[in-house]
Amino acid sequence: MSAQVPVIVNPPTRREAGWLLRRCARRGHVLAFIDDQALQPSTGPLPGQPGSTPILRCLRCGTWASTDDAAVAEVLGTADEGSAVSDLPLLVRGPHGRRFGLLRLLALERGARGLLMIVAGIAAFHVAEDRGSLLSWIERLAVAARPLGEQLGIHVTDSWLFQEIEKYLAGSGDPVRLAGVALIIYGVLQGIEGIGLWNGLRWAEYLAAVVTSAFIPLEIYELVDRPTLLKALALVVNVFVVIYLVYKGRLFGVRGGHAKYLAEVRDSTLLADVLRSLGRAPAELTSTQIV
Repeated sequence: MSAQVPVIVNPPTRREAGWLLRRCARRGHVLAFIDDQALQPSTGPLPGQPGSTPILRCLRCGTWASTDDAAVAEVLGTADEGSAVSDLPLLVRGPHGRRFGLLRLLALERGARGLLMIVAGIAAFHVAEDRGSLLSWIERLAVAARPLGEQLGIHVTDSWLFQEIEKYLAGSGDPVRLAGVALIIYGVLQGIEGIGLWNGLRWAEYLAAVVTSAFIPLEIYELVDRPTLLKALALVVNVFVVIYLVYKGRLFGVRGGHAKYLAEVRDSTLLADVLRSLGRAPAELTSTQIV
């Protein structure tokens, strides 16, 4: 058997192999019966006793596993009817695997921000409904803090912040409710974006790039108007996120667009290496499903 296995010409590095094994540990191995005899020495099933459990090679990490192994998440095709090469999904490896990891970090940030916005929106509705008692409490607090403020040279009740709070709470409450609606909508949008990024979905990358870009002009204005280190750091991070998403993901036609992105992912897969070792073209992998 070993003499028949083609040499993989582009094996993953030790670091990449570790990432692939961790990903398979979380999501399970993906095995396949492939309707191509030339690929079977590299992908299985391994020769065995009649009636024994077939052993196939994971298309992501390259581990050999039996089809009834608990660590196997999916088996494509059957022993009687294998899957065509063109129908097999593209299982990410190499730099694309690391990119998925970064997208998950971004997804966590989007999810946390979305939850915070939703909580703030709900709080705004409560403030709008009970603004009278809240205003009374804030006024009592301001009066109690007046002596300390005078010692510090601060006129609490004459401050801009106090007057703005008093103006909104003394009104109809509609601006506060409107702000609550906007916060909840934005929070839900961030949550949807986070879920999509966590699963590595292409539309989520577009959404993240568009939404993040839309707030950059506002962040620049805020930084120029009232510069702080935190605002500058937030602006730098968001600019980096947009550049990274657009450049590495080839969004909006950049660097060849989606077609080049698919080709790049395809060429990094285990099956692409197997095909190259046989003198065949990775272009035989025509699926657009990336997992």
